[in-house]
Amino acid sequence: MKNTMQIAQVDENVKGWTVLIQVVERSNIFVSQKDQSISYRRFKFADSEGTQVGAVAYNSNIRESSPMLQLYKRYYISGAALKRADPKYMVDSYPFTWTITNRTLIQPCEDKLPEKLDCHIDCEKFGNLHRFVDTEDLQNVQGVVAHVFQMKDVGVDAVNRDIVLINEELVPMILTLWNSFGEIEGSQLAETINAGNVVVAMRVKVTTFHGLSLSTRTASSILINPPTLDAAALK
Repeated sequence: MKNTMQIAQVDENVKGWTVLIQVVERSNIFVSQKDQSISYRRFKFADSEGTQVGAVAYNSNIRESSPMLQLYKRYYISGAALKRADPKYMVDSYPFTWTITNRTLIQPCEDKLPEKLDCHIDCEKFGNLHRFVDTEDLQNVQGVVAHVFQMKDVGVDAVNRDIVLINEELVPMILTLWNSFGEIEGSQLAETINAGNVVVAMRVKVTTFHGLSLSTRTASSILINPPTLDAAALK
């Protein structure tokens, strides 16, 4: 497909735009705490310049878009609805978020492009995590999965699963995967424990529950074996 634009060129005044993006994050499906009738799935896209944009699909549009928008794959997207991003939740300098609607056109990119992320992910060293204990300053971390524990029931409607990560410092760290993170990503990691999976945990909270440890939040994202040089070096 020709005549594509970059993410940074798309604003409220541009009509008929098409952008070639890579899916760099794809959340599980969540239900809104304010309205139980609303379900949503979040995405993060990046273009060849490394510019990132947050996107979201709601309700029936989740079913329409999810078979297409697979992690690390590239797609041509046009016709998403633009909304000014809350500065607190901006994922990059780009000032908009995209909403995938029934008017959004998504087409797979058939070109053979390198299997690498089009953006860089900064990860904090485990040795620095004490600076962020029990704050809302969420961190990105990376490590090889050394062990996956069983799921546990916690309270009435919550479950979690602990995994042990070891990073390039050879430091072990417990990451607690809550609810759907434990059920989906945790189960995948448990089933492939001998594969030496590398996990990039995005926007996780630093806690003191297991000494110094990490815990997912709703805004977190778990990437398994992302196509990055840093992840390949840990394999």
